[in-house]
Amino acid sequence: MHIIFRSVPLASCLLLLAAAPAERTGFAAAMDSAMARMDHDMMQPASGDADRDFAAMMIPHHRGAIDMAEAERRFVASIPLGRLTTPEDVANAALYLASDAAGIVTGIALEVDGGRGV
Repeated sequence: MHIIFRSVPLASCLLLLAAAPAERTGFAAAMDSAMARMDHDMMQPASGDADRDFAAMMIPHHRGAIDMAEAERRFVASIPLGRLTTPEDVANAALYLASDAAGIVTGIALEVDGGRGV
């Protein structure tokens, strides 16, 4: 996520949160693939046995959760700070840019990504 900030009087401060359109590659593609497999495998015809039907749906559901957790683990391993960006991280960056401490900042694109964009 990028934060684009333009320094203007605080009353008319312009703060734009701009995220480039997500390309369905890497992490997003891995999550999409795991979800599609899980959805497909959960579509089982009813057998009339509720316990069997439940297991037939829940086993692929849990496999999908494991696949998605593994995709997230691989993605997080690619982030130098070793964790996902939180809403608080983005809010803290915005607060800094809106504060007096950033008074000399006249315009930047601030990467809030744990060092992944470096």
